[in-house]
Amino acid sequence: MVPGVMNLRLHVVALVALVCVLCQRGQGKDLFAPLRLTIDNFAALSSVGVYIANSTHDPIFSHMKDDWNNNDIIPLASGTKLVFAAMIMKIVEEGSLSLSDSPSRYIDFWTSEPLDLRSRITLKDLLAFTSGLWYDDSMEIRRDPSCRFNRNITLEQCALQIYREMSPLGGERRVNPGETFVYGGTHSHIAALMALKATGETSLNRLLVRYFNTPLGLPNWQSFFFGEPNPNADGGMMMSTSAYLRFLRSYYSGTYISCESVRLMAQDHTPSASTEIVFSPYQALFREFHYGFGQFIDCPPGVFRWDEERCSNYGMISSQGRFGFYPFLSLRYGYYGVIATVDLENTLVVLHTRMLGDLLHPEFVKLASLQEVKDWRSCGIATNSKANRTKMRR
Repeated sequence: MVPGVMNLRLHVVALVALVCVLCQRGQGKDLFAPLRLTIDNFAALSSVGVYIANSTHDPIFSHMKDDWNNNDIIPLASGTKLVFAAMIMKIVEEGSLSLSDSPSRYIDFWTSEPLDLRSRITLKDLLAFTSGLWYDDSMEIRRDPSCRFNRNITLEQCALQIYREMSPLGGERRVNPGETFVYGGTHSHIAALMALKATGETSLNRLLVRYFNTPLGLPNWQSFFFGEPNPNADGGMMMSTSAYLRFLRSYYSGTYISCESVRLMAQDHTPSASTEIVFSPYQALFREFHYGFGQFIDCPPGVFRWDEERCSNYGMISSQGRFGFYPFLSLRYGYYGVIATVDLENTLVVLHTRMLGDLLHPEFVKLASLQEVKDWRSCGIATNSKANRTKMRR
């Protein structure tokens, strides 16, 4: 028998067996039925794919509504952020970068003058969006300078413009790195240039092939940045849902980067005691989340202001994109997944996918709590208990 056919049959047999076990646990009822019904009846999203899995059961559940296809190449928008941050951490693990590095170590025009606050910015600040590079000389918030969307210049030329125009040296307020969180692509643009200089690569796509596509065995047409020579490092990726799921599986099982790096990325790098949330896209939804590296630390539905105990114990992280792509991981119950859709015109699609997720996660938890599917936790961080949070800080 052809090995690929054999593997496919084994996969189908395993999935059927899991479904049968779940049906038995539900006294003959189809435990997936509430999920399918919720998705099909959610009228705000006409075409959507929903997928959850863990390392033992891939998938636990998948359902495609209407004409959704997991193999279509789609824009990830901010779903890129988790991929980019993980790729930077892979370069850190290699030793070419360090989280304590200043941009001046790699970028010729970057100052090392101690009195200039830009010299104090580190790669860690850039990944956490706490660098302070968020306003111009008029003290107005400018998260995304116009150069980030200019495809007629290079990434380095745009970085120079960011350096000159978006400085933490405002006359009315001096913003030290780490003091403010501003969600936007400015930070990642500088981090991307640091990575290019540190590795000797000449473009973000060459960096992606070396540190992402090749390690995951992805063909380059399934995962790439658009907009060269000046792509958006944190929002410019095109990828299929199936390719993203392959990344999630490898990432959260500690095979793409180490579990230590996964835990570090999942930490709260915007603690209330020291960091002001100046801008977050979820403010428009009247919700306050904190941030790690490339991922939000979510609060449960109904919690609108950050509550350390309730939000940390909720154990949900996500990297939602403006066009609807919504990857997530439950640290508490050890499942990961994607709610995948694309709508380039409907500005409410972020709200709609978030609402669908809020409806589905209680059902996901029921499935993940069953003995048959709860035998895996992402890199050993099943909950945000006090002991575990202490371990994560080391």
